[in-house]
Amino acid sequence: MNQLYNSEKDDLITILSEYTQSPVLFVRFVALMHPDTPVTFVEEASQSLFWLERYAIAVNPAAPRKLREKLAEDANRIVNAAARANLLIM
Repeated sequence: MNQLYNSEKDDLITILSEYTQSPVLFVRFVALMHPDTPVTFVEEASQSLFWLERYAIAVNPAAPRKLREKLAEDANRIVNAAARANLLIM
């Protein structure tokens, strides 16, 4: 059986970094939600025009607090609600 990720030979951080650059929105969405995605990619995507990408960052428990605070004021009510909820938890 083929695996997307082999923990013995693959570097998760590298894979997540590559996925954040994918042309497929769903792949970027999942990568941006992952707590091990490098902060540089999370920070860059926080400026995204796609609300789903900003939402993924808002629910990412490892996203910097500063980004979650910014997203708590996002024009999209789903993004700002998720960010506010994540601020309460963290």
